[in-house]
Amino acid sequence: MATLRKITLNWEIRTGAITCDTGYIKRQELCDVDLYVTVDGTAYALDTSWALNLSVKPALLGDNAALVAVTTWTASATTGLYQATAQTIGGTALDTYLAANNSDTTDDEGNKLVDLDVYYTVSMAMKAKSDTVTVICKPNVGRTDDTVPATIVARNDFLVSNGTGLLVNVAAGYAANGAFVAAQASLAITNATNYIEITAAGVASVNTTAFTAGSYPLATVVASAGAITANTDLRAWITPKPATGGGTVTSVAQSFTGGLISVAGSPITASGTLALTVAGTSGGIPYFSSGTTWATSAALAASALVVGGGAGAAPASVTTGANVLTALGVAVGTDGAFITRGGNAGTPSAIVLTNASGTASININGTVGATTPSTVAGTTGTFSGALEGASVSATGGLNLVGNITPSASFPFLSGYGLFGGVGTGVKFISDSVYTGVGNKVTGAGEVSLLLFSNNTAQVELTHAGVLACGAVTATTLTASATTSLLLGTAGSAVGNVGFRNATSGTTTLAPATGALGTQTVTLPLTGTLAISSGAQTFTGVQSMTSPDITTSITTPSTTFALVNATATTVNFAGAATTIAMGAATGTTTLGNNLALTTAGVASNSAVLASGALYTGGTGTTTFPAILHQPTGATAATAWSSGANSGTAFGCNEATGFLGNFADYRIAGVRHFALGTDGSGNSRLYWGSGGQYIQIVSSTFSCSGGFSVGGGTLATTGGNGITSSGTLAVTGATSLGGAAAAATTATRLTKLTSSIADNTATACLTVTIPNAAHAASLRVRLLGRLGAGGAIGADEATGAVTYDFAIARTAGVNAVVNASPAFGSAASSVAGATTATVTAAASAISGAVGASNTFTVNVTIAKGGGSSANHTCTIVAEVLNANVTGISIA
Repeated sequence: MATLRKITLNWEIRTGAITCDTGYIKRQELCDVDLYVTVDGTAYALDTSWALNLSVKPALLGDNAALVAVTTWTASATTGLYQATAQTIGGTALDTYLAANNSDTTDDEGNKLVDLDVYYTVSMAMKAKSDTVTVICKPNVGRTDDTVPATIVARNDFLVSNGTGLLVNVAAGYAANGAFVAAQASLAITNATNYIEITAAGVASVNTTAFTAGSYPLATVVASAGAITANTDLRAWITPKPATGGGTVTSVAQSFTGGLISVAGSPITASGTLALTVAGTSGGIPYFSSGTTWATSAALAASALVVGGGAGAAPASVTTGANVLTALGVAVGTDGAFITRGGNAGTPSAIVLTNASGTASININGTVGATTPSTVAGTTGTFSGALEGASVSATGGLNLVGNITPSASFPFLSGYGLFGGVGTGVKFISDSVYTGVGNKVTGAGEVSLLLFSNNTAQVELTHAGVLACGAVTATTLTASATTSLLLGTAGSAVGNVGFRNATSGTTTLAPATGALGTQTVTLPLTGTLAISSGAQTFTGVQSMTSPDITTSITTPSTTFALVNATATTVNFAGAATTIAMGAATGTTTLGNNLALTTAGVASNSAVLASGALYTGGTGTTTFPAILHQPTGATAATAWSSGANSGTAFGCNEATGFLGNFADYRIAGVRHFALGTDGSGNSRLYWGSGGQYIQIVSSTFSCSGGFSVGGGTLATTGGNGITSSGTLAVTGATSLGGAAAAATTATRLTKLTSSIADNTATACLTVTIPNAAHAASLRVRLLGRLGAGGAIGADEATGAVTYDFAIARTAGVNAVVNASPAFGSAASSVAGATTATVTAAASAISGAVGASNTFTVNVTIAKGGGSSANHTCTIVAEVLNANVTGISIA
């Protein structure tokens, strides 16, 4: 978007003086306006809840009605600066004053003078008003000759005007400090280019050289042969030309606090040099002896480590032992370096560990010599590498982390092997044999692993993977082979399986393939053991606790008692998702109350009657699908019957019934019921207060309010509607006949939200059919500020009413005109800004041969702050004089 031209105004409140940085405005120009407010030259912030008004008025006519008013302002972050952005300087009144065409922005009628003034209010009470400043108003917004006119009449501060001969006059005005300066007449000029200027104190002067630095230029006046030939207005009240000049330095001084540095040659009153001298200890370093003082340490030892001394103390050097500094320069892991955690000690000739703790790993390589003991003895020895030697004695135990490597002279472990005691332990054998479990080793053979107790093998694991042992006791014995558990010797006697007394469990026995003779199973049970296949015949009463029955229970009997009369609580089909009971016809009788406790699920009902309604009988036989009819009730003879008929739900109560046919409640409170009034008359109830609708002898009764939403509430036969409460209609209401009929009044209430600040927004649409029409439209507006202001949403409201007169004939576009606003009112909470509500009709849209429409556009403007998203409630009433009349929405 292109940058808009900016008009800058300066208002000195105490004196009323106002100035404008430009000498003109343009009709229909979109521009920004900045207003600087001062008091005695100091930026001034307006009081809380301020409202500003900039008026454009006909010049020289006093306090006349405004041609244009700028009322939408915001306070900037700069104190005393108030801004009105994107303002259009235009309107019907200004067009009339300029004799310009309303729809033409390029007319080139002559310029006219206008006055600008400003005033501000607090809560609609006048606080201050400015003087006026006169500017040119150009009728053509497209003009580019934006120079300030040579002469601006009326009161114009410090305007230079031509006098007689070689004389000029300077008009009165207000200086920058707000002081009033009287007019200064008859300033003499010469036959040359004359520079007319004024000082900050308000003294005007003339010279023929140039404008003086620090003064305000007013004009250049050219004279020749005793007469003025040109007068150029050069007043610009933004920034005076800065003063330039020099001065004399009489003294320059230098100082330094904090120690170490001293200053010489200060102060210099004529000429000289400022010298800074540093003093400290040779070999020392500077440090802060306090938060603001420097000092020097003592001389530090050569090639020594330096450590800090802490707060207020000097750093010092530390003398190290021999070769410490040398070791610091050697890479870790090489000879002569410090040993770090995770580092390598290199290859020292010896490491002495007098008191070493933790877990150590010793790697012994090479041949054990004369200077190395042939036996490693200790409480516990851990070897992480391979171990090779003649013998190992481990009285406390031997932990083999790596491998045991055989040699030519010692092919493996032999003898008594690894023992935890005398004749007890584990033995690996390659050069001895034994004659079986329970016997001693006697010679050579091929046995892999033996487990001994008292020098006797108890468990044998051969090199072929066969395990032989005596009795086995196990909490759980699992045989994973497909042959499972085999007992006895093939072709000979069968083994035995015994079962101890157990409280629960299942035993499954399956005979092996082949003839094994007689098989006997002995169980600690009584009665007859049934096998898992084949039919079973039970001759007595069978007691079963939670039996598992698959597929079905069938009976050849025509009458079957599933559960006897003893069971008072029966749990049936607890996990079933589908239960089918009975044939397609017949009667299912429940002697108890039926309670459905299942929560609803998607696409399913707790109770579903999915069969088609019966319609083939008479009014006496075509019963409802679901019917409540107590015993003794007189039979109904007029049930719905015949094609496309039937009844889904029905009640046929006994004579004297005074209750409800249906009663719907929430938390015990009635919301809707269909019943009687206690006298046998039907009544429809709703709500918790006993409200109802009832028709008795063609009379309609309604207690409480009666609401018609979005439709038409009408009566026939000359009857009216009577309500003892409130008659509420959520759509449009029409009085005197149907909506849009002749001599009717249609009323509509409507809400429009999210209205941008100071933006015309359509809130009501009016439609005029292509016919002869005359109508009056009255709109009552309530505007509310949105959130974001100093207080919050609804901190300020405004109300206003307009009347619109509408006329149309067939084949001609409609015409609408609005009355001035009336009934205006505004309210703001403490500390809030103000809200201004206005409305106007849009242009007529639609062809001459079709329906026309226009909208009522509402503008809600905040007086300050950052409120946004305003809301408007509109009550509109249209009075139609013709049929097929005007409608509102």
